[in-house]
Amino acid sequence: MLRTLLKHLSRGSLDPTFDWPAVTPPAAVIHLQARSIGGLRFGDPIDEARRFGRADHFIPHEGKACSLVYAKPGLLLQFDEKRRLSYCSFPLAADPYFPKCPGLVYATPVFSDGLRLTSATTEAEICALFGKPKSEDRDEEEIILNIERDGLTLEFELTPAGHLKMLNLFPTVEMK
Repeated sequence: MLRTLLKHLSRGSLDPTFDWPAVTPPAAVIHLQARSIGGLRFGDPIDEARRFGRADHFIPHEGKACSLVYAKPGLLLQFDEKRRLSYCSFPLAADPYFPKCPGLVYATPVFSDGLRLTSATTEAEICALFGKPKSEDRDEEEIILNIERDGLTLEFELTPAGHLKMLNLFPTVEMK
């Protein structure tokens, strides 16, 4: 009992995954029409993330909001103040803004139709696969393309050379 309590406190007293089983997370397949990642739908409560097992890294945010980082398969799940899934991120290459997590494996996001993205995926390929971006931002550090599909915004972060380094997904309309 004391060991469990100490482990809970060492991971951060708000970590809801401290007593979840340590499992190999399921494939985080992106299903746009279902608005889900590995079967976890945007808006689902944090308890539904138990299928991914204990997080490798817990990040508390303001209020009850938090992020769970899974080193393998390279996945960040963010939950809002009501502890509902509100944001998902797949790091495909090094990015200074992605939380540091020992053992992090870069992701190769897979969509329900079998489409697989890698760090070799280019801006031109993204536009050919997903269509013209609704918005884009370019600076010396990165290129950001925002594409809306099935009620989700797919935010593609690319290197200045135009190669994919991060895929973020979130509902296009803010959840209430």
